[in-house]
Amino acid sequence: MYKLESPEERRPIPKVAVIMILLLVVGIFALVVIMGLQQPDSSTQDGAIEFVIATEEISSDEDIIIGVSNATLYVPKDAISSGGTISIAPRPPNLFSIAEQIEWSRTLIVSVEYRNDAGAIATLSTLSEPFLICFKVTPERWQDYLSRQDEYQVHYYAEEQEPPGWQPIPMVAYPERNELCGQTDHFSLFALAIKIPQSGIPFVDVTPTPKPATIIDILLDLLNPGSDQPDGVYEP
Repeated sequence: MYKLESPEERRPIPKVAVIMILLLVVGIFALVVIMGLQQPDSSTQDGAIEFVIATEEISSDEDIIIGVSNATLYVPKDAISSGGTISIAPRPPNLFSIAEQIEWSRTLIVSVEYRNDAGAIATLSTLSEPFLICFKVTPERWQDYLSRQDEYQVHYYAEEQEPPGWQPIPMVAYPERNELCGQTDHFSLFALAIKIPQSGIPFVDVTPTPKPATIIDILLDLLNPGSDQPDGVYEP
């Protein structure tokens, strides 16, 4: 006895339906891949840290200007007599915070290192001339700085002290670039330190990654020196 099949059992799946299913699967896969490729770069996100090291070879013929994240390093050409490389890299915010300084917020921290020709790191090397480590801030942060300048400092991490801790260094401001710069003659960890307002809610730094100053900017600064420059400061 033969079993009669219903029309539904005998009907094959249409080729068009198979093609549509395959196209749908391929489309979903392609969408997932595209979304993965379009994930935002951390260097463009507000308040994000760009964990990239910028390195420059030392030259006796020209100044060194390198930047990464929200910080730029300006080293005069005669500051280092020997060869090697200088590097600058961002570090996590509020690194090495201590209980005695909880009123200070350090959201912008970088490490500056010098490697000699042999490749050895000497983070506390002393230079023959001072250099500048500058932090670029947002226009909102700059207005806050103008209203309470005594509560903004540039710190370096004093590893040689016992116990180690953050210490202030001389600071100079560049309003045309919204930069707050520390003057020093040795390499270390550096931070823009801001005293937390009485409200307890500090600003969030969302400055985009700045570009190092161009030769035009440097020439304009040299032709129009600021009146607030400390004596002996290398002016970028």
